[in-house]
Amino acid sequence: MSKTLLNRLAMFEVLDKFGPLTITELAQRSGLDVTVVSRTVSACEPDGWLIRLDGRVTLGPRCTLLGHSGPIADVLTRAAPLVHAVAGVTGLLTHAYGLVGVNAALIAAAPGREPAAVPAGLAVQAPLFATAGGRAIAVQLDPDRLDALLPDEPFPDASSIVASMFGTAAQALFIPPAPPDPAVGRSLGPGARPLARDRAELRAQLDRVRRDHVSEDFGALDPAIACIAAPWPQAALPAALACLGSANALANARDLIVRALTAAALPGATPEEVVATAATAYSGPAAPRPRR
Repeated sequence: MSKTLLNRLAMFEVLDKFGPLTITELAQRSGLDVTVVSRTVSACEPDGWLIRLDGRVTLGPRCTLLGHSGPIADVLTRAAPLVHAVAGVTGLLTHAYGLVGVNAALIAAAPGREPAAVPAGLAVQAPLFATAGGRAIAVQLDPDRLDALLPDEPFPDASSIVASMFGTAAQALFIPPAPPDPAVGRSLGPGARPLARDRAELRAQLDRVRRDHVSEDFGALDPAIACIAAPWPQAALPAALACLGSANALANARDLIVRALTAAALPGATPEEVVATAATAYSGPAAPRPRR
């Protein structure tokens, strides 16, 4: 593929992560010459690919509508009511993640009782090995495909991954703020297993996900954030549904969270079924009864 085309597409990703931006800021973020960026923006404005708001460049309506009729749009449409249903019954911030490139990216979000204002988009994305949601996606991939998506060993550490999110909308998740310096260490949350540093460690973690049918992270990426996620296989997009909160909040409500997530992840699940399943008295393994 043309390097020029990829550079221009990267501009759109930069705007999704950091925008709106001035022409100079967009050039700095994308690593392109200011003149090149200015000409590209001018060429993209007439057809609505990009627009200017208060002197800054942001994504236009054509970018938003581009995938409206594609198969991924259907996944997004189904994800939104499901994450709102799970958030409603658990009271926790609830996310849906999908495989975008080599990362797990946020595709839908619903606030809990104490919402963190993070919109869906490329700002909230992380390598598959680094989050519970990412590992819930990773278990859906065949070994060769997963191997091709993983970084070189040793895998990046938690500090490096979190630092890459500073300056984006994703920073709002990290409360209290984590230091942006990748060299600054970070202690694990209570009960957290360290992030995998190579493929062998990741395989062992994925074996636990297959055994438990959920993926759990109690502070490996950041001590302030715990997450429980369930695989949500979609024909067009390997995806996952996840609840986020403090380690104590997730540990105390684990049974409810798992019931709600696994109910939402069933094929064809509706928000009403998620609420009904979560409301039933819990008995037996942490999973909803099979649908008839």
